Amino acid sequence: MPYRTAYIWAALLLPAAALAFWPSYLARLGEVSWILHAHGITATLWILLLVAQSWSIHRARRGLHRIAGRASLALFPIFWVSGLLIVHVMAAGFVARSNPFESEFGARLTPVDLLTSGTVLFLYHIAVSRRRSVLVHASAMLAIPLFLVPPIGVRLLQMGGPLAIAGPAEFYKFGYGLELCNLLCIAVALWLYARRPKTAWPFLTAAAAIAAQGLAFETLGRSAAWEAAMPWLASIPIAAIAAVGLLLSGVVLWAAWSDPERSRRRGPGGAAEPVAAG
Repeated sequence: MPYRTAYIWAALLLPAAALAFWPSYLARLGEVSWILHAHGITATLWILLLVAQSWSIHRARRGLHRIAGRASLALFPIFWVSGLLIVHVMAAGFVARSNPFESEFGARLTPVDLLTSGTVLFLYHIAVSRRRSVLVHASAMLAIPLFLVPPIGVRLLQMGGPLAIAGPAEFYKFGYGLELCNLLCIAVALWLYARRPKTAWPFLTAAAAIAAQGLAFETLGRSAAWEAAMPWLASIPIAAIAAVGLLLSGVVLWAAWSDPERSRRRGPGGAAEPVAAG
């Protein structure tokens, strides 16, 4: 099976995220929005499911792998919608100027989060619809957590070293740290793609999306037109975003689950691609 140590790397995201988000989230649980709680809980559960899926298939625990995979179908729409709601939080924070960080980066981070949402939905659609094609399925599932690395990494960088941020006057370092993490993720994604270019193309998709995020952060997110759209984005009712997000993700997943590629795909030299367990 491919990516035999993937579950270890995925599991390491949990302590890294706990450390990264301790000052802004875990240390002040009673002060933050329920949307942040929803996103934090569902993202944690998503990583745990990914770890369980990767570990179980490499231990020949196919039953557990199927259970985790089907549980992800129920979790994904909630996880995905919580990400959409973070876009709303950033836009609302920018409009309200509720804190110095959101005043500086709220508008610039909204296109980043929107690109994340779109690409993650596409990748999970591929993972589900190609679940019988082991290499593509695994690549699509493992490309998703790459989008969690920059938000974690940039916050770790700002805790110490040259990119440490002591106050609002040094917020400019956040952009440097984010782009550095983006470059790291792009390099990792391209390396994984280069190892199996015919079946690991979801990593190439992730690399392209992360590159687009970095570009949008520096260009579109800074533009007067985009900033002018923030009041409109912030005015959309949260219930409407949640309803549309659940409907859209549900339709995408239903289509992916109901029409998988049943036949084995052909690999290099005409060899049949391995078929996933479930």
